Amino acid sequence: MTKEYNKNELFRLAAVLYADNNYEVSTKVIHRKILDSALLDCDNTDLTIHSLIDYIDDKYSILLGEDEIFNIVKKYPESFLTNNLDGKKTICLSPKRKTNLESKIEKKNIEFFINQYSLEFKTKIGFKNTIYDFLYHLFSINTASFQRLIDKQKDISSVISLQDSKYNEEQIEYINSFLNWENTEKNKAIFDISSYALEFCLLTNKKGSSNFKLNNLKNKIFYLDTNVIYRAIGINGEDRRKRTITFLNKFKDAGEQLKITRISDEEFKNSIKFYIDKLRKIHNPKVNSNLFLEYKSLKDINSYYHNWRKDKINSNLELFEAYVISEYRTLLDRLGIEIDYNVPYKKDDKEVQESINDLYASINKSKPEEKQAYFQSVLNDAENIYWIEQKRKGKVENIFDTSFFFISTDNFLRKWDYYRGFTTPVVLLPSQWMSILLRYFDRTKDDYKSFVSFLNLKNNEKIIDGEKLNLILSGISEMTSSVEQQRYLVTNLIEKDFSSIIKTHYTDKEIIEHSKLYAKTELEKQVSDLSEKVSVLEKDQVRKGQVINSTIKTAKNKKDENKELESEIFLKNKKNKELKDELINLKVSKGIRRWRNWLWLYLPTSLFILLFYVFAIFFNENRLNFGKNILNFIDTRQSEALKNFLSTVFYLPLAACGWLIWRSILRYKSDNVEYKRKELKTKIEETIA
Repeated sequence: MTKEYNKNELFRLAAVLYADNNYEVSTKVIHRKILDSALLDCDNTDLTIHSLIDYIDDKYSILLGEDEIFNIVKKYPESFLTNNLDGKKTICLSPKRKTNLESKIEKKNIEFFINQYSLEFKTKIGFKNTIYDFLYHLFSINTASFQRLIDKQKDISSVISLQDSKYNEEQIEYINSFLNWENTEKNKAIFDISSYALEFCLLTNKKGSSNFKLNNLKNKIFYLDTNVIYRAIGINGEDRRKRTITFLNKFKDAGEQLKITRISDEEFKNSIKFYIDKLRKIHNPKVNSNLFLEYKSLKDINSYYHNWRKDKINSNLELFEAYVISEYRTLLDRLGIEIDYNVPYKKDDKEVQESINDLYASINKSKPEEKQAYFQSVLNDAENIYWIEQKRKGKVENIFDTSFFFISTDNFLRKWDYYRGFTTPVVLLPSQWMSILLRYFDRTKDDYKSFVSFLNLKNNEKIIDGEKLNLILSGISEMTSSVEQQRYLVTNLIEKDFSSIIKTHYTDKEIIEHSKLYAKTELEKQVSDLSEKVSVLEKDQVRKGQVINSTIKTAKNKKDENKELESEIFLKNKKNKELKDELINLKVSKGIRRWRNWLWLYLPTSLFILLFYVFAIFFNENRLNFGKNILNFIDTRQSEALKNFLSTVFYLPLAACGWLIWRSILRYKSDNVEYKRKELKTKIEETIA
């Protein structure tokens, strides 16, 4: 690229290009969408042809001619409006086209998703710039890669790989978290940016661009590196397995052949045997697989083994090896991957050996010191590269001319391959080929997710090496079989002394021994701490025992005192009860007397009334017989009614006399006296209580 893109312009253009979900590789369609984007950027103001050409060149580094722009406007009259301003022809989008584009890109450009993620997860300052920088870097790398695939003479030495990018630990965490965020539209937006790299490459590199059609990309043969097989059977984790299977299935859809060389087949089997032999040397049945899986470790053969072992009664390593080989063969059968046993060169030929050795030396030299692989791995890479070069038979002009490629996730091998000379690269990353394949087929959310998953950056600072974790657990489990103690020791070790245990110069045996020593020291410390606690508890127990004995003695004395007090209280209560009963009886007797005193009124009154009527009836001649006088007075009344009334009034006292006699009799009856006594007693008790 001759100019560096404005990042926001690039992302906006990518959104406009694929707003219709149309990935057709057509120069005219691309030109039209570039015009769409440029006019939108300029608020759809009328622009002259030359102003539009300058703007597109300045913003997108793409040079369009007047005829190309006129042809686009003429072909799509419903999308563009033309006008004459001061004798110059101007162009703008039609209102319908403008509205249609704005509605489609409003919530589909990457800026929208970056802002949404930032709000949802409350990211720190610097997050957005890191993501923009990463995506722009992705675009630049993909552009350079496609340019080299189309034109082997293209110089891309100034472009570095994503894995070489100098992102710090925090920035890598930002990038991977954003990439792994579950959002299909975000994944599509990232794919669009990557896909636009191909459009840009076709527009700026005319060589071979007209051949960029699906039919010209069919019937190619792709050899898979061992690292792809590792991912596909799940050794590098279940998520990577799913994404890799999705990727490999696209080859079947495109009619491509998948193969592995005899070298890769042997490398896979030998590497599995190598890793299982290492597991066998440190195998300890006391290691708890579920505990191993609790920790965030690198997904490798160790985590794969513990995932397989966790629910097994028989965890024999021979069974595990047979399981891995079975999964490998199942994968080959299911995806139709062929093992190529036909070596395209004479292995014993001296010149062949020299060529392979030269490749080996070159590859080994290109890898950073901290990434140095073991001898056989690099030699296998060299032989695979040489194998594919021989299969090409000199057809290395471009991606269309070449039929053989090597799919690998090894970024360093791919970087070496792209920089080693002017030839069509042998090594392709899964994301590279997937960004091409997905343009020609129906794209599902799993396809976009698979594509994005291949972009994750390595961040070894954040996770534990599975092999080292296995060694540590093996050492610790020799000192204690308690899962809880193992968990405590491993957690403490990871948080505090992990780096001191796994120093790079330590052998496996030394790591185990250091882990055992650490566990022994910690357990002894725990025992010592426990002994101190027991001693403190014993002293505390003695002190508490003394306090308890003293308390018991005091309580006993109190109990004796309480008994004496209770006896005194009982006697006092008894005396009080006697006095109370005596008082009640006294008051009851007094009440009965008062109740009976009414007889002194009832009896004389009754006797007087009786005598009054006896005199009135039987002693007629006595002058003092007032009763007789009253009766005579009544008889002298002429009115019978008056006589009857006065007679009734006269005899009423006689009825009162009867009532008084009856009441007097009642107060002498024993039942009534006893009832009255109880009534008085109840009232008196209530009053006293």
